[in-house]
Amino acid sequence: MTPTIYLSVRPKGNAPESGRTLYHIIISMSFFKGLFKKYDHEIAAICNELKLDESQKQTLYQFSSLNSDDRVRKMMTFGNSGNLSYFKLLEYAIKYDADINVKFAALKRLHLFKDHPECKTMIVNLNNYIEVNTLEPYYSMASHKLNLISLEEFKRRVNGE
Repeated sequence: MTPTIYLSVRPKGNAPESGRTLYHIIISMSFFKGLFKKYDHEIAAICNELKLDESQKQTLYQFSSLNSDDRVRKMMTFGNSGNLSYFKLLEYAIKYDADINVKFAALKRLHLFKDHPECKTMIVNLNNYIEVNTLEPYYSMASHKLNLISLEEFKRRVNGE
């Protein structure tokens, strides 16, 4: 049996003490499943592209279901750990998260993952996924901390030269 949500709505101006409800709305939970099905398929495709194991997939699904503020907090926690097993989560956040602050939180901590074999390649190829100019100054800070650009180049980029 599919769970169902029942809503009763009174139009504005209808006296609440009359007890009359003019509209009944019944929404099946399958409606919500269908609404979010596309999102699940997108996350599944990203999991395949990032070559995540089952544990990493579970972490990504949980992470992506959080609100923006909680994703920023989690990114700070995971990022500050420097635990290489969280690298793919940072990669997801930088490439695909809709919130720019989540991307910034990940980029700010990316240098802590410099020992991951895909770290430098990911940042070098990032322009294939996102307009890197929208990530400044964090993109340049990460590039500099990973020794991909010089201090002079970093300063030039940050100063908009």
